[in-house]
Amino acid sequence: MIFAMLTIKEVLNRAIHDLQKVDVKSASLDARMLLQFILDKPHEYLVLNKQQILTPETIDQFNSLLVRRINFQPIAYIIGVKEFYGREFLVNKDVLIPRSDTEILIDVVKNQTSNVKPLKILDLGSGSGCIIITLLLELNHASGIAVDISDDALELLEKNVIKYELENRLNLIQSNWFDNLNNNEKFDLIISNPPYIDQDEINLMSKEVLRYEPKGALFAEEHGLANYYIIALNARKYLQCDGKIFVEIGFNQVAKVKSIFEKNKYIHLGTYQDISGNDRVMVFKSY
Repeated sequence: MIFAMLTIKEVLNRAIHDLQKVDVKSASLDARMLLQFILDKPHEYLVLNKQQILTPETIDQFNSLLVRRINFQPIAYIIGVKEFYGREFLVNKDVLIPRSDTEILIDVVKNQTSNVKPLKILDLGSGSGCIIITLLLELNHASGIAVDISDDALELLEKNVIKYELENRLNLIQSNWFDNLNNNEKFDLIISNPPYIDQDEINLMSKEVLRYEPKGALFAEEHGLANYYIIALNARKYLQCDGKIFVEIGFNQVAKVKSIFEKNKYIHLGTYQDISGNDRVMVFKSY
């Protein structure tokens, strides 16, 4: 481990070595982010002050965070924030960490909607709120409702709403999908990044995810498809006549999700790929 009276460069080098020993792939980046967090300084500061001696107190603080990362706790949970679509969102163990793959959902919604017409958006399974909050910030005339089954997740989501001063444009509801919604409520857009991982795929997942992220926000019954059945079955009565549904999917679920929605009398409007080229977002409308 790291001891007192070391420079920034020495502390980072030793931390990188410790992280590499346990096969943390992003050892250099992670070490830097942890030290930036402790010092409350940008990356440039570390580069320009490599020979600065760190205090024993600073090294102790850094050490305690490093141990957590060595035990595969995600960086986002350690420092309490994650960037999504160019903005920082508060995160904790009660919500999934926002992924860059999900940013395509924002692009697709923006490309298929007008920033002039007032829009009402329903976000199902909101978690940190990164999706619905980003959409409201990108679409000036939109308002919405964010739904999550977890009170703890909603508590965190509310902090992000306050952070971005959206209290007057976004309401939060504790609900298991549609259960607690007003039956007379209508939306222009329904969006969701639901749990969609099949339990059989658990061996494909990283230690970070399996040890620390909430299982209920990751896995779904019926080979990962259970929540698409719920959305397809119930969404129509909450959609405006020309409303659309945008859902994130697993990389191998296009055909099955398309079948689920088409059997419930929706038209498939398109499938869109994420930055890795994997199918990630599907769009539907009812007929």
